[in-house]
Amino acid sequence: AGVVLGLSLIDSDNWGRRPLLLYSIAGVAASLALLAVSFLMPTTGLTMGVATVAITGFAGSFSFGMGPVTWVIAGEMFPRAQRSNGLSLCMFVNRFTSGVVA
Repeated sequence: AGVVLGLSLIDSDNWGRRPLLLYSIAGVAASLALLAVSFLMPTTGLTMGVATVAITGFAGSFSFGMGPVTWVIAGEMFPRAQRSNGLSLCMFVNRFTSGVVA
């Protein structure tokens, strides 16, 4: 996931944010669908392998677009004078809602 994140950060300006997000969403959806299918299969070594591939695919797809691009957009949303306060608020809301969901 770290390698994928590094590649997306380096080339996000060349590829564009929209394609990164769209490919990332498609990869996340495909990975979650594969994981759901693995839950319906009888428990074997193959099932665990499929689930592992699905979870790894999810992490890679999320790290490619949805993870870093979200914070880039949040950083560009606020004027320069209020950027630190705005990003602090975004970080708080993100972490708070993640904690509530978890």
